[in-house]
Amino acid sequence: MREDLPFNMADVAGLVGLQIKRRGSISWEAYCPFCQDEKGKMNLNLKKNVFRCNRCGESGGMLDLYGKLYHVDHGTACSEIKELLGRETEKKPYKIQAKKVEQKIPEIPQAEAAGIEACNKTYTRMLEMLPLAESHRTNLLERGFSEEKIEENGYKSTLVFGYRKLAERLLKAGCTLQGVPGFYQDKEGRWTVNFSAKNAGFLVPVRNMDGLITAMQIRLDHPYDGRKYVWFSSANYQQGITSGSPVHFVGQEGQACVFVTEGPLKADLSHYLSGRTFAAVAGVNLYGNLSPVLERLKQTGTKKIYEAYDMDKHLPVLCRRDYKEEVCSKCELRENGFGSIDCPRKKIKLDNIQRGCRNLYRL
Repeated sequence: MREDLPFNMADVAGLVGLQIKRRGSISWEAYCPFCQDEKGKMNLNLKKNVFRCNRCGESGGMLDLYGKLYHVDHGTACSEIKELLGRETEKKPYKIQAKKVEQKIPEIPQAEAAGIEACNKTYTRMLEMLPLAESHRTNLLERGFSEEKIEENGYKSTLVFGYRKLAERLLKAGCTLQGVPGFYQDKEGRWTVNFSAKNAGFLVPVRNMDGLITAMQIRLDHPYDGRKYVWFSSANYQQGITSGSPVHFVGQEGQACVFVTEGPLKADLSHYLSGRTFAAVAGVNLYGNLSPVLERLKQTGTKKIYEAYDMDKHLPVLCRRDYKEEVCSKCELRENGFGSIDCPRKKIKLDNIQRGCRNLYRL
């Protein structure tokens, strides 16, 4: 770490909300936010304060990590990091020397994004072709949805077989598959759908302010790596494409008060139960696409934006050994009378949500 930077890679990783897969004394393994990998291919070198994703090739230092995620230059990244960490100093901002970055040529050709109308047509037609399993219907009813609302919102189950057949039916119906997230070409060059046993669950349509489906999430039947939802995406497949992290909107545009929450399904249910208008980000720190939504709301008459994130932003962090999936190694100290110990997992969760709240307040 350079002496004139009062923070390190671990601090920045916490600020941007990286999901850490494995922690070591010198390096950590994390899930890459750039390529949205599912195997934790990003390496964080805590000694050199650098990162690199072994899947997509994205790399750099601490300021690169923050700057690339929030689309700011190094100077802005440095200032914001210090402000958020509460460690503002009298020292001059560190000047980054321009560096020539070698561009990595993608090994697998990716498709150009299809238009919103094309995506909406394909997704709408696909949902009409898919069933809704009784287990998923029961899940939605238990959450508080009605049968009518389940049908209206278009929740459907992923398939366990017949992926290429579904793609063929969509093509025959005049739908576009190239450039639509979730579709790609297999080794034989035939279009197929990115469903699998690993991402089995039910689909949650993500709609823009005009009511068009721009992407879809999958509520997993069997969550893994701490994830209950994954994007219906085909990034890194032949002629596939990432879904991005679009904002979901449900309700009536032009309302004086609009609520911002985390998760499209939560927004759908909140709107159904309250009648209020909601905008939902996929994660509290995935706010990059929220600015244009807020700007349009402002232009159409919205006066107040209410933050309605998870109440875990007030989560007590005292270790009570209730996070069984990863018990704190220091729990024994508290049990042996060495005082109160904060749970590191609770602390990370609390910090992530509170940081997301601050980012929303800034917008």
